[in-house]
Amino acid sequence: MIPKIACLSVLSVAIFASFALQAADEAPTGEELNPHEAQFQKMLKGAELIGNFSVIKDGQESEPKKDTYKIVDLKKMPNGFWLFTFQYGDKPAIPMPLPVKWADDTPMISLTKVAIPGLGTFSCRVLFHEGQYAGTWRHGEVIGNMWGVVKSPKAKEQ
Repeated sequence: MIPKIACLSVLSVAIFASFALQAADEAPTGEELNPHEAQFQKMLKGAELIGNFSVIKDGQESEPKKDTYKIVDLKKMPNGFWLFTFQYGDKPAIPMPLPVKWADDTPMISLTKVAIPGLGTFSCRVLFHEGQYAGTWRHGEVIGNMWGVVKSPKAKEQ
């Protein structure tokens, strides 16, 4: 079980796909991004998130489990959403519109009780800052933490 953003399967994301693809046609170009948004896109587009997640049950946190997934593409959409195209392991890449909130220059993916038919209800807060990410997640009654580094394409070249 991978209970966080990466756990969303091809089936669950299909619910969002038609909205995502339609909204992508209306998305502003990179030229219309403010400096913080441009930096966010540059950091994540084509990057791998390499880190860990834990599960908290009865107040006890599990040993961290390794977790890696790729953000194949990232585009700004209207109304505070960004179209993330995720790839987890050898699964096909999936587009998913996610709300991104900003605290000054710090972006945060923010899902609150998003019901995904057949899979349950998901919430998360994931912050990105200077090549790192950290956050909390909830899948129904199961909760946990996640953290790691953002390995951007530029960092891989160096």
